[in-house]
Amino acid sequence: MVKPLGLWLEQTAASVVAGLTSFEETTMLDKGRQPFIMASLPTDILPKLNGALVNDTSLTQREGRMLRLASLALEDVTIPLNGNKPAISVGLPDIQTTRPLDAELWLNRLHKLYPDSFDLSSSRGTTTGRSAGLAAVHHGIQMLRQGQTKYVFAGGIDSYFDPFVLGQLDAEGRVNSELNMDAF
Repeated sequence: MVKPLGLWLEQTAASVVAGLTSFEETTMLDKGRQPFIMASLPTDILPKLNGALVNDTSLTQREGRMLRLASLALEDVTIPLNGNKPAISVGLPDIQTTRPLDAELWLNRLHKLYPDSFDLSSSRGTTTGRSAGLAAVHHGIQMLRQGQTKYVFAGGIDSYFDPFVLGQLDAEGRVNSELNMDAF
């Protein structure tokens, strides 16, 4: 579990119990020219992209950030599994940015970062929006029940720390709205 309140489960839980928050102004501005206020992990604590991904011009800022966030999660859960590599079942966002997110390509890129951490051939990504993380957990359970893998890491990943995404949501009145039930 990687959250703005902690880089692992115990740290996040301790922060919540202590009543800590981590909201701050960003450098991105809303339609009223005010800074967006949000909780996010500082970019400088995220693992760096390496190899071919550093110069991959087709990788969007948001996709790169999500890979870096996933890297933190993988580092937290990577444990010896008797020589077995787990599958990954990951839920990804469906919000359209400058181009749709390709779940298979995203998983391939994550595998380039961590080739020994998971079995790419049995891994799957889904882009079903807010329910993507739950869909990924459901798919992971199915994989275990059907004997497709012995181990699976399942969950969702997203980042709204992106000027295009925040601008789109702001234009739709979905940021800081008390009237819109589809807001946050």
